[in-house]
Amino acid sequence: MSHDDKNKENELELDHEYDGIKELDNPLPRWWLISFYGAIIFGICYFFYYVVGGAPTLRDEYNKEQEVHHAVRAEYLAKLGAFDVEHFEKIYTNESVIQYGESLYVANCMSCHADGGKGDIGPNLTDRFWLFSFGNPETVYPFILSGNPNGGMPSWSDKIEKEDIYAILAYVLNQQGKTYENAKQEEGNEFPPWKPGMRTEDYF
Repeated sequence: MSHDDKNKENELELDHEYDGIKELDNPLPRWWLISFYGAIIFGICYFFYYVVGGAPTLRDEYNKEQEVHHAVRAEYLAKLGAFDVEHFEKIYTNESVIQYGESLYVANCMSCHADGGKGDIGPNLTDRFWLFSFGNPETVYPFILSGNPNGGMPSWSDKIEKEDIYAILAYVLNQQGKTYENAKQEEGNEFPPWKPGMRTEDYF
């Protein structure tokens, strides 16, 4: 150790020692001091901005983002829920639509309503009896969208596209009047079978 280094060490020595070990008062690294004082300055600014100034908290920002999300979802559901009966009447008897609807029915609905809609856990869809609708597309469609959790029917609004629901509905309504062995017993109220041109007000 050089003489100059020895002098610098003597200058850094603190007034206490333990068991012959002396402590040096070495200066902290500059990067550490910048980080330390920067954190203090940030903390002060943060306190005045959020606590004193009343700036929006993370929870406030989250709630605002959720409001935007719910508004977008509500707009989407409004568009999804607007049933176009005239469009449906055009595709109602289209064989390709019915076949596509049958494939969707098998994938999503058959587990509860059984093959062909004869009913199992869910009600029979081939008779004239309906629990939560009039059996016409204008009232069955929104029920498929919203479902009925108390009755075991899930909501399909965020699982199946609008045109796909139209296809399923076309298949189901074309099953009306068909008979199946071991079909489930009638449930609900009896309504006349739907035909193109009929509207919900016709059921009153």
